[in-house]
Amino acid sequence: MATYTENFGLHQWVPEDDFLRTDFNTDFQKIDAALGEALTDDDLTEVWTEIFSKCEFRFGSFVGNGASSRAIDVGGEPSIVVVTNTQSMETTMFTKSLSMGPLAVLSNGFQVGVGGQVPQNLTDTVYCWFCLC
Repeated sequence: MATYTENFGLHQWVPEDDFLRTDFNTDFQKIDAALGEALTDDDLTEVWTEIFSKCEFRFGSFVGNGASSRAIDVGGEPSIVVVTNTQSMETTMFTKSLSMGPLAVLSNGFQVGVGGQVPQNLTDTVYCWFCLC
């Protein structure tokens, strides 16, 4: 027989218990209500203000040289990078935790290359980029 958590009365099943969809729905409603009470719009504004106060927006461009791997120095470690091919307008976004082929975040910038589905270092192609450091 299930027991319940102390603070919100959420189900804590034991191996012999049958699971009911209504039990999950009830638990999710309790969680949603608690989160709704805990976070107001002012709280979210404060969180985003704090995040953006610690980030710097940087941007620039480079001309591709065809190398399979090339580092672009932005003077800091980006959290997120967006690179756009100005001829085809193909755009790629990647983060510290989500590298894509040759595209990766480095401690002082990011790496581009010609591998992968959307190459970002084709010879004589102009690329624009922006990032948050």
